[in-house]
Parts: sequence; structure tokens; C-alpha cells
Amino acid sequence: MYSSFNWCFDFFLGDRLRAEVKLHSTCIFNNLSDLLSADQYQLSRAAGVKTTSDHPASIADGINHDNLHSLEIAYQSAGTDKQKLLALVKQAPFYPDPLLLWALTSLFSSASTTAERRLLMQRVGHLLQRYFPQRIDLLYSLVAAENANDVLKSLPDNFMPATAFYSNTQPALIHLQSLWAKGRYNQLLLTYAHYQTTGRYFASSDFVLRCYTIIGAIDRVDLLFRDIFRRHNSELQPVTLSNMIFTALGLESLDQTYIDQLIEQWRRLTRPPLNLTPQQVKRNSLVVKEKPSLVVLSADLR
Repeated sequence: MYSSFNWCFDFFLGDRLRAEVKLHSTCIFNNLSDLLSADQYQLSRAAGVKTTSDHPASIADGINHDNLHSLEIAYQSAGTDKQKLLALVKQAPFYPDPLLLWALTSLFSSASTTAERRLLMQRVGHLLQRYFPQRIDLLYSLVAAENANDVLKSLPDNFMPATAFYSNTQPALIHLQSLWAKGRYNQLLLTYAHYQTTGRYFASSDFVLRCYTIIGAIDRVDLLFRDIFRRHNSELQPVTLSNMIFTALGLESLDQTYIDQLIEQWRRLTRPPLNLTPQQVKRNSLVVKEKPSLVVLSADLR
């Protein structure tokens, strides 16, 4: 009997390396090549490794604590059924996904006000932190599902490497937005660059542009804008082009050719359709009634 290894506990607690070592030890010791094949697929997915759409069938019947694939099958078959999810939570308390789905689909829906819903979300968040202290990504998943941007500043400050996220990397955006809300621009820039250079898929965003704008690195912002204009010219919207024009005009030396391209693209997108008849515009004379003001600029304000 190989249940004493309990390698799934390590997997869901965040120590995937230890879990994989235990899995291989279990399969070699008990000659369970089918179990290794089925669960290795799940481990690869969690690590962001591209896998084929067809994965081996689980050899387990029902819930087996040493078979990750059987847990996933039980979770998928439960769907959003409240009773099935609660039963799975009780049978596999180390498996956080059913708890999260039950909270989102059943518990939170019982709240009558936004404040009550936030209180329930806070309690579930504390529960996740207590039982899964290394899985801060679960907390980010909860915030992302609830779209709770008002709690970004209260999220933990832990460094979240790319390996901290499982197959779903979307919660990484919540971590980055939290750093932005707290004003940790240096950490935000380094963390975002880390995510984009790991070889896994992480959603792209404008955090680099934001950070460079905050610190006044206008030349770097312009270089990024030029690269975006070169690669995504046909996808740009007028508001983005306006920001590009504003940045280009703020440089010490103007690239007139580049500015003309931006302006032409902006005019092309904002030009009204030819089949529309311009409406009559009633012109009223404007009169400015403002008293003259005297402004004194002096270092001595006494």
C-alpha cells in the first residue's frame, strides 16, 4: 500500500518539486507506471509545460489521495453542485479548488450586500492562508474571481516567482496590480520582467510603460511606444495614439517623420465616415469675464 507517501499534500501546499520526487518514488517502489503517467501529466500542466490534449486515463476508481488525476476528475464531475463540492472538500481537505469554487458559486451568492460579500471573501481568504500558507496564488485567484480591486493594497507583499503559479497564471496580474497600488514600482518592474522571460505564458500588460512614466524615463517610454507602433500599427486606438503623440512631442529632439505618421494614423481613425452628413453647428460668441491676476514667483514666500 502506497498511501503513506501522501505526495498530493505537498503538491497542493506549493512544494511541487518534493511532490514530484515522492510521486516517482511511489511509482518505482510499487511498480505503478500507469499512475506515474497519469499524474505526471498534471504536474507538467501545473508547471506551465505544454502538454498534448489527450492525457492518460486514471487507474483509480473514486478519490485516491495519491492520484492527482482522479481528484481532478471528481472535481470536474462535481461542477457547481453545492453538495458534491462540499463532499469533495470533506474527503480531500488538502485540495483547495473545490473550496474556492464552492465559495464563489454558493457562499458568496448568499450575501445580501457588498459589505457582507467582502466580509465572506475575507474569511475565506484567511482560511486559505491558514491551511495553504505557501499558496498565496490562491488568494490572488479569489480576488481576481471577485474583481475586488478595493483590497489590492491589503494583499501580502510576498515575492511571487513564476513557479508560485500553477497552470492558471492570470492571478499574476492581481499581484502586479497590487504592487502598482502600493507604489512599489521597482519591485513591479522587476517582477513583470521576470514573468515575461521565464518561458511560460503570462499575460502582457502596460506595467513597464507605467513605471517608466512614473519615474520620468520619457525616452524609454518613447522607445516602447515606437516598438508598439511598429508591430501593432493596425490595432491601435485613437487614445493610444494620442499618448504616443504626447510623448513624442515631449522629447528634446523631435522626430518629425515619426510624429507625422502618428498624426496621420490618428486622423484616419477619427475621421467621420463619408456617408454621414455634417450637422449644422450653432456658433455662439464667447466672452471671457475674468479679472487679471498677478502671480509672483519668488523663492522667499514671506
